[in-house]
Amino acid sequence: MPQIDACDAQLECLNNLGGRPDILENPSDLWSLDQTDPLVLQRTLAAIIQSSDDAILAKDLQGKIYGWNPAAQRIFGYSTEEMMGQSIYRLIPDYLKDQEAENLRQVAAGKTVTGEMDRIHKSGRTIKLHVTIAPIRTESGRVTGASVVARDLTRAYRERHLQDRLGLLMQSSFDEIYMFDAHSLEFLQVSMGARQNLGYSMDELSKMTPLDIKPAFDVAAFETMLAPLRDGTKELIVFETYHERKDKSNYPVEVRLQLLPEDQPVFLAIILDRTELHKYQQDLIEAKQVAADASAAKSRFLANISHEIRTPLNGVIGMATLLESEALGENARHYVQVIQQSGKHVLGLLNTILDFSRMEAGFLKLHRAPLDPSLLFRNAVDVMSFKAAEKDLRIECQMGPMPARVLGDSGRITQIVMNLLDNAIKFSSGKVIELRAGSVDSSGIYCEVRNNGEHLSDSKRNSIFSAFYQGQSGAEFRGSGLGLSICKELITLMGGPIGVRNEHMQGGAAVCFWFRLPVTEVLQDPPGISGNGKEGTGVLRILVVEDDAVSQLVASRFLEELGHRPTVAENGQVALELLEQQAFDIVLMDNMMPVMNGLDTTRFIRNHASISIRAVPVIALSAGILEEERQRCLDAGMNDFLSKPLMIEELKKMIEKVDPFQSAGASKKK
Repeated sequence: MPQIDACDAQLECLNNLGGRPDILENPSDLWSLDQTDPLVLQRTLAAIIQSSDDAILAKDLQGKIYGWNPAAQRIFGYSTEEMMGQSIYRLIPDYLKDQEAENLRQVAAGKTVTGEMDRIHKSGRTIKLHVTIAPIRTESGRVTGASVVARDLTRAYRERHLQDRLGLLMQSSFDEIYMFDAHSLEFLQVSMGARQNLGYSMDELSKMTPLDIKPAFDVAAFETMLAPLRDGTKELIVFETYHERKDKSNYPVEVRLQLLPEDQPVFLAIILDRTELHKYQQDLIEAKQVAADASAAKSRFLANISHEIRTPLNGVIGMATLLESEALGENARHYVQVIQQSGKHVLGLLNTILDFSRMEAGFLKLHRAPLDPSLLFRNAVDVMSFKAAEKDLRIECQMGPMPARVLGDSGRITQIVMNLLDNAIKFSSGKVIELRAGSVDSSGIYCEVRNNGEHLSDSKRNSIFSAFYQGQSGAEFRGSGLGLSICKELITLMGGPIGVRNEHMQGGAAVCFWFRLPVTEVLQDPPGISGNGKEGTGVLRILVVEDDAVSQLVASRFLEELGHRPTVAENGQVALELLEQQAFDIVLMDNMMPVMNGLDTTRFIRNHASISIRAVPVIALSAGILEEERQRCLDAGMNDFLSKPLMIEELKKMIEKVDPFQSAGASKKK
């Protein structure tokens, strides 16, 4: 077998890889050939060099390149054509050229040079390589050149630099960062911020695990939590717990934990100290409680003031009402009407302020019952027509088709309609106010109130339903500025929209307030509810339980006006004694009384041994207006609730509602 010079063989491998492209394209075919054939061996070595991920090149002892594989092209950026015959110094930084000359001298002396070295990429950037420079020898041992194998360390250096920076970050960060072994759970690195907060040194922490600073966990619980990270079902878990410091104090934390799947996997935990957040949340809870207490105190204050105002108002309005039935001269009758109107005005202001207070506290509530919407609108117009006439205005009512009976809060809807009419009366510049109402569709009703007046600007239309907004200033337009905002809140509670638009009507520019309400039509009244406000069915014996002398007089005279026979008891104890001595059809019960209040008296009545006493209807008669008081009355066993000041029309309707002739077991005194 002919001998091939080793230098020529290396040259052939590195520089002249042609001749058998079929073999080179399918390197596995080489192993089917005779590996003792020097040509086959040469081709095998060439295939290995061509497929290597490391740069492999050959140079003579002067540094002239005569071998360049594809990996060298990828790592250095130069093609084979660009580098063949070029000096190796083209790849050497200026500060390493003397070192490269020394490397060639070492190789020429038969030595191998290895180490990490900087080289220059075609782009001019420096690349990090692990380089091995070995002598190429002839069969006689003479060194004729050098082979260079270079491995790209750029990525490894980047990763090492990143790890170094991460380590530095871990060591110096004021954030709490922990890295612990996935098997032993021992801490590997803990940031400076975590060490300072815990009070431990790194030496101490290196002998500890997360369980040493998490008193809420035992081994089993902690491993259960880590399981989704270990089995790969989750990449990140977040949970809240407490960390325990060296001094045994605790602080709340949020933990964000993930597994870093390296050769030796580790857990990385980033901790958020929630101390300030918890303090903020606690402060917020306390602030809300303070606000709630203040709101409750305000409500109690308003309730108490309301009680104190309503009681004398009960006398003022009640007596004025009774005076109207007397034979009075024209001037005296006018004076009585002024007293009534002034009293009702004070009552209206009081109700408005209380409604606004309820609205602010979110306590406005609705009481749904069957009502006739057409009758409701007409009654509101009738009531407000008197006030309109005082300004020489006329209210025209145009009613479209609408359901005969629907479920709704008649009191609140009436309040809204009267408020819109009052607003129109106050600001109208014409002679006519129009109210139009009807059905929107099968499940809704609408109402529009329009009056002559200047068109509203966009800003006014956007603000007009805000609290304390007043469209015009001056004594002639004074008011609380709360009515429209309360209307909007009530309509919103009922599930409908309310708005205002500019229009034209006879007399020029006009403003139209409108609302729509979703309603449920009912075919008939539920059992126990009077359908049409029928007349009373007879003279009733009614016990008035009231400690205030004026209120006693008003209630008694109203009952007499309605044709009934009142008896007065000044407190609950006297009332119980009277109930045991004689039969009554209805009890009107004040709440706040000396000796025995109305709630306790009602409970005694409902638990009395006598069936007839237990069955007697009890109507609360109170100056209290809070929903809680109404509910307390109902919970105590009262049948219904009347607010002071007492109105004769409301008293008449309430008596008809609890008419004992429709209840078994009640007496009927004629």
